Order: sequence, then C-alpha cells, then structure tokens
Amino acid sequence: MCEQTSFDFARAYWHWFMLVSPAPFPETLIRANPDLYLKHTIGARSAGLASFTPAAYAEYLRCLSDPATAHGISKTFAQA
Repeated sequence: MCEQTSFDFARAYWHWFMLVSPAPFPETLIRANPDLYLKHTIGARSAGLASFTPAAYAEYLRCLSDPATAHGISKTFAQA
C-alpha cells in the first residue's frame, strides 16, 4: 500500500500516518482537541457529520476525550 500511496490518498487518510507514530505523539495530538480531531476524521468523509445525531457525536467526543481511548486508537494502528 505504501509504495502506491498518492498525495490524494495520503491527504485523505492523513490520520493513518499520524497514528502509527510512536507514543505518546498521536494520543497527545488527539487529546489536545478531540472535537477538532473528530471533525477532521469522521466529519471529513462523504456523509460528513450529518449521519451522526448530536447525542451520538457527543458520545464519540466523550469517549475520545478519555486518555485510554486515544491511546488505544494509536496502539491499534501501530500494531497493524
């Protein structure tokens, strides 16, 4: 996959490349502003945030604000 990565792919999936960085870099960036991170990941997809009810988005934000969740996300990508 990396050999065929284009600029457009890397730009669309920038968070994949950030998440494989050594800890605590990814989780520090996520926790600095979890709302901004969500808006630029799930909110940037074709459906945007329209498919999320305010309650569902609030739950995503609550979970992502937990240090263990941010660490778990980056650890999962680092092991992939």
